[in-house]
Amino acid sequence: MKTIILIPLLSAVCIAASAQDPVKMSPQYYKVLLENDQVRVLEYRLKPGEKEPMHSHPAGVVYVLSGGTLKFSYPDGRTEEKAGTTGETIWRDPVAHAVENTGKTEAHAIAIDLKTPQSATQSQEKKYPTFHRTVRVDGLTAFAIRLR
Repeated sequence: MKTIILIPLLSAVCIAASAQDPVKMSPQYYKVLLENDQVRVLEYRLKPGEKEPMHSHPAGVVYVLSGGTLKFSYPDGRTEEKAGTTGETIWRDPVAHAVENTGKTEAHAIAIDLKTPQSATQSQEKKYPTFHRTVRVDGLTAFAIRLR
């Protein structure tokens, strides 16, 4: 009987460990720019050689302000190295990972984490469609996302 009780407890601990908030885990790398009930906008900076512990993100968008080379390590042991390009916009599915800056430049990005995932049915029932727009002003690129 004790084994049965420990298995659910161990599962809950593993799930909690893999779902850590990056702002709480690594406040030195993240700055919250905006947070409400639908999104959280984060500024992210990781200098060469710096490493973040395992953390998770919900689905969202990442805009690369200054490119760099990052090594991502996943809970299943898989790793991959990715180079981000300045000005690149990336859709990110929900993910748990640890990150290391293996490049020679600081990685700097804006991450928009979505808080209210919607099913396909809810998406079809929207009165106002989701839209995005990219605007270039004075050499800076900005984009807007409208969420219902």
